[in-house]
Parts: sequence; C-alpha cells; structure tokens
Amino acid sequence: RTRSFPGPPPAASNSPREHMGKKSLVGDQKANISLFRLQECNLSVFLNPSRLGDITKGVEEKLNEMLLQYSPLLQGVVLSYSHLKIKSDTGKIMHNFPHIECRVLVRFLVYAPRVGSCVKAKVNKIGPDFIGFLAEGIFNVSVSGDGLEGWTFKGGAWECSGDDAAISNGTSSEMMARRLEVGSEARVIVKDIRTEEKGIFLLGRLNNNRPLASIATTASASASPATPSTVKA
Repeated sequence: RTRSFPGPPPAASNSPREHMGKKSLVGDQKANISLFRLQECNLSVFLNPSRLGDITKGVEEKLNEMLLQYSPLLQGVVLSYSHLKIKSDTGKIMHNFPHIECRVLVRFLVYAPRVGSCVKAKVNKIGPDFIGFLAEGIFNVSVSGDGLEGWTFKGGAWECSGDDAAISNGTSSEMMARRLEVGSEARVIVKDIRTEEKGIFLLGRLNNNRPLASIATTASASASPATPSTVKA
C-alpha cells in the first residue's frame, strides 16, 4: 500500500527517530538532476503500548507524521511512502522509555531539489522587487535581487529585457517566457534551499537569455529496488 499526503499536514508528535539506513534507488548522476527520488530506509518507529494490537496501523500513523515534512537525512521533503515491511514481530523497550522500538523497512518518495536544479513553477505573487512562485503547487520559490537580473518590472508584471532566443527541438520551437505575471509559468534555477517549519523554501533566479527547452529538465526516479544498508547517526 502507498500512503501519500491528502491535505493539510498533520500535527507531528513522537515522530520516528531520524537515524536510518538509506540507499537511493537511482544512480548518482541521475539523482543530481532529479527533483524526485525513491529511497528505501531502515527506520526505527516508536509505538505506544496501545498500538501493539495493530502494529502496522501504529507504524502508519507515525509515518503519516513525516509527510510533507523536511527530513535532514533524506535531504528532502517526504511526499509518500510505500512497500512498508515490519522487520520483526518483537520490539525493544529501552530503560524507562515508555515506547516500544519497532524496526521497519519502507520506501519513501522524496522531493529533493538541489542548488542548480531547474524547477518548473507558477507565479502566485508579484511585486516591484520580487516574484513568488509555487513549485508542484506546494513549495514556495522566491526570486529577487540578482535573481531578476535582465528583467524589468513594468505595469504590474516582470518583462525580460534580454535578447529573444529560440531553439528547435526537432518538431517545434519554444520561446522562453518574455513576461511574467500572476498565473504565468517559468523555470527557475535554484540558488539556495532553506528549511523552515519542517518544510523547504527555495530561493532562485531567472534566466534572461536561455530558452526553456535548453534548460535541463528533471528526471523521474526509476530503478529496481536495492537492499538498504544500515547507518547509525
């Protein structure tokens, strides 16, 4: 079964311990340019004794708390999980700690942009010194300062002042966006990534002289599952 984020993020409490074994399911080169990554993890989940009657349900409740949260070890935001496997029908109780440690194997889908990644985003806010975007309809992207070099604010919108450019992709030509207003779409180059309130906030820049088709697009993660190694923090 797969669990993905259905709405507003749930309140997090007693989240699974974030020391885990992990192994990317995509090659290093592809992972560097992909915004989405599948990653298998050995994870410790701590359950209340009241959840021992249905361990799978208890684990799923804890994993649901990780959805749309930034994970430092996964280096991205957890979008969904699947292939959940309870590794043992016994757990550990440590000293006076009231919860039971349960070891699980789970596959996460992670949104993990990197500095230099190109993200497609839609303008949702605009001002004389910035443009605000939403990537994937969820993640905030802000472009301001030198990120707007080559662009001019006119009449409530931003216009590119660079030279026109177009390239052929074999069957058609694609011009880059020359004017951005609320509702416009553009590709933004990530300059910096900040985490706040367990989410991520992207700072970016616009290209003023490159057509959209010439910018490397993201690659979907697709590979066979691998056996994860165990890493302790």
